[in-house]
Amino acid sequence: MKSSDTPHPNGHAPENPTPPNDAEDSSLATVDGAAAQKRDDEIEAREDKKLSASEKAKSKAKKSTKKPKPRAPNYGRFDWGVFLKARRLEMTALIIALLVSNFFVLHVWNFELRFNKARQAPKFLPLWQQLEAIEFALYDARFTNRGPRLPNCVDDIAIVGLDQASLTALKTWPTPRSSHAKLIRRLKKAGAKVIVFDMDFGDRQNLLEDTELAKAMAEAGNVILPSYDDAQTDILDDNLKRDTHFFNSPLTATDYDDWWFLAAKETKNDPKIQAAYNSFKELGLDEQTPDLAVATLDQDLDKASRRYSFRAEYHDGTVRVGGLAVLAVALFEKNLIDGRRNEAYELALKSGVFPTLNDKMQVVPLQYTTPAHADAPVFYTTPIYYWGPSQTFATYSYVNVLSLKIPYDGKPIVRGYSDAEMKKRFKDKLVFIGSTAHILKDRFPAPFFETRLQDTRQIDNTGEIDGVEIHASVAAMLMDGEYIRTVKPKTTSSLVYLLSLFAGLWTVILRGWVNSLSRVAQARASKIGLRIGLHAIIWFTLYALFLVPPLLGFWAVCQWLFEAQNLWVIVVYPLGSAITASVMVLIMLYGAESVERRKTIAQLGAYVAPEVRDEILAQAEGDFVRPRRVEATMLFTDLEGFTSYSEEHEPEDVVEALNDYFDRMVRIIRTHGGGTDKFIGDAVMAFFGIPVPRYDHASQAVLCAIAMQEECARFREDTGIEFYMRIGIHSGEMIAGSIGATKSGFLNYTTIGDTVNLASRLEGKNKEFGSWIMCSATTFEAARELVEGESARAQIKGKAQEVEVYIVHGLKGHREQSAHWGRELSAPDSAALTDAQKEAAAFGDRRDNRALSAPAEEVSEGKWKISRKNRKIRRKTEKVERKKQKRVVVAFLWKNKIILSRSRRIEFRSRN
Repeated sequence: MKSSDTPHPNGHAPENPTPPNDAEDSSLATVDGAAAQKRDDEIEAREDKKLSASEKAKSKAKKSTKKPKPRAPNYGRFDWGVFLKARRLEMTALIIALLVSNFFVLHVWNFELRFNKARQAPKFLPLWQQLEAIEFALYDARFTNRGPRLPNCVDDIAIVGLDQASLTALKTWPTPRSSHAKLIRRLKKAGAKVIVFDMDFGDRQNLLEDTELAKAMAEAGNVILPSYDDAQTDILDDNLKRDTHFFNSPLTATDYDDWWFLAAKETKNDPKIQAAYNSFKELGLDEQTPDLAVATLDQDLDKASRRYSFRAEYHDGTVRVGGLAVLAVALFEKNLIDGRRNEAYELALKSGVFPTLNDKMQVVPLQYTTPAHADAPVFYTTPIYYWGPSQTFATYSYVNVLSLKIPYDGKPIVRGYSDAEMKKRFKDKLVFIGSTAHILKDRFPAPFFETRLQDTRQIDNTGEIDGVEIHASVAAMLMDGEYIRTVKPKTTSSLVYLLSLFAGLWTVILRGWVNSLSRVAQARASKIGLRIGLHAIIWFTLYALFLVPPLLGFWAVCQWLFEAQNLWVIVVYPLGSAITASVMVLIMLYGAESVERRKTIAQLGAYVAPEVRDEILAQAEGDFVRPRRVEATMLFTDLEGFTSYSEEHEPEDVVEALNDYFDRMVRIIRTHGGGTDKFIGDAVMAFFGIPVPRYDHASQAVLCAIAMQEECARFREDTGIEFYMRIGIHSGEMIAGSIGATKSGFLNYTTIGDTVNLASRLEGKNKEFGSWIMCSATTFEAARELVEGESARAQIKGKAQEVEVYIVHGLKGHREQSAHWGRELSAPDSAALTDAQKEAAAFGDRRDNRALSAPAEEVSEGKWKISRKNRKIRRKTEKVERKKQKRVVVAFLWKNKIILSRSRRIEFRSRN
């Protein structure tokens, strides 16, 4: 029989051995690995069959009801709630900016309605007129900043002006049309290519005069007379009025028929008049001009003319009329009109594509003007490109061109140009004729150009321009293809949103810098004696300085686009939105800053001295007061009897007593110009002369110590608590500033140095000498004329030699003032003292004297009763000390500057 310990064929014992039955025991034999593996498979198959279907179902149910394992928290998931809470100021600024932007976007779309002649003032936009006026003023300012320019076709245009001298010479008004006829003949003889009149020829004046003008126009064949939009009111049957608009053309050949029909028989029989009538009926004025031309100038809200009518038409499209300058340029170029109207000119008016002098096709930017009435014509206008101030183009006097004889000193003289001079001035030119005399009031506000043209002509800088010069400017604009294009309202709205959001966010971003600079400025102002509240003034001034550059940058970009690309970017609404958003965000930030500042000052003032608090608040945000070397005085106190009192009373009583004691002491320290560094248990650590330097810090520290002893005695009298105070004082150089874990942000404004250690040691030496106030010789020398004291020598821990110290007894003349500062002490053991300590012990005994001196308020420098001699000595000493301290302060500031610069260089090197 084979043992059950037979090893597994693979060399390992089977994990789940199955005991063989009896049959198998009788026929056991050695099997190989394949047989053993086959047997194991059969065993597993039998076990699977033993599991019933119900058991399998239960197993599946258990697996399905098994709870999935909880997933590990995703710490990298973005938390919007935390983000919005941390950025609540930015989110508030964005909301304010969006609200302001929506208000100005409404103004943008209202501004686009300026071409609607029936526009009414919207009630929900109270400032729309003011904002439009500002935008128009800024539009004119762009021309002024750009300066005057000369068009390329400046030598192709000339102006004949009916000035004041011409009116005086002609002696009649209106100007006789026979004079216009003479002018046309002279200009035609001089070689003028096109002659354009900017005058009204719609009314009859005189048959002979009008006939003479018609003959001159027919001879020249290149004269253009303007048309004007006119309206006629008709009364209907139901008493309703209807305005009929039509273009008032110049006199037609039939306009004198009514006059001739009503004329007297003598007039009709006059051969001269009859010949004139027949000639005018054959010629007419309207028939001699190539086409109708609109000369009406549109005016904006401020009565200035910034748009020119490129074409006008009725709604049915039956009549399409070009502008006066448009028709003049079309006739001048000869490629649109050759004598009479043709299809090329009609197509140019309809499409708005106009050729230049160099045959380059340019698309004219047109704005559709909605008429006030349905029957009124529709105008398509384009912005006027102003080249410069008045007299940018060559302008000649009407009377000089006519060469009239003018009486001078009783003798007639000829004033004007010869034929040769006329050809030199007018040959192959486009000549505009119009009123230039100010009395005729054909002048319009225009951009004011301060820079004069580089030309010998005199420039009129009155800020107005004659109507005829506007037509000449438009003609030059068409010839050169220089057009002013306006951004679309969608672009302007986008600029409103972008600039407003930027201004709001930029205001929030500047918060840290402005707060830091305003605190520094406030601290500096406080140090020189300005105690008024400058924080708000400085705060808003700094914000204005930081916010103006981006807005000026936006204006500079818009100005550049106007000068280089002739692009008019509407700026008043984006700038107004940005400024308004900035102001509202500023008000919000100032409220938050004021609340935060008051809270910070109140909380910080409870932990540090007011001077230290101001020094800390004056630092930049995230920065701290850097340690620096100073000349100051340290004062340490300690209470005798506090330990026993703490053991005998409840903690709440101990805290209440200690707070009362500290409150009295701190008030006295601040009264004497000192600051409290910290409380160490029952001890007080105070400093004098920092952070604001003062020359009398040593004397004030000693006087403060005397006042503190007086107040401590009064504290015992008021409360019955036996607290006795020991004070140590020392003056010298030390390091003052923020010291601690700078990288972790856990700092403490304190002082470090041998001066601090010695002052602490002197406080402890009071026990050995049986004294209550002990100061160093350096400190006592500064207050020698103010206090009583005795000299002694003491061995200070850490010092190789004995140090000269002084025990203060009280104010000058009050040597026994210290008698009630403490209880009677037992005499020290003479065997354990040195010679110096034995000498000090001789006056260290104190008796328990409860008689209080004057109140603490009387313990001030100004109320001491000092003899006249001592007062003189004190003034002299103070004067010398003041000069000395000034030199020390100057040296200290210079040295501190060097140390600070070195520390900054070291810090910069360590970072890099």
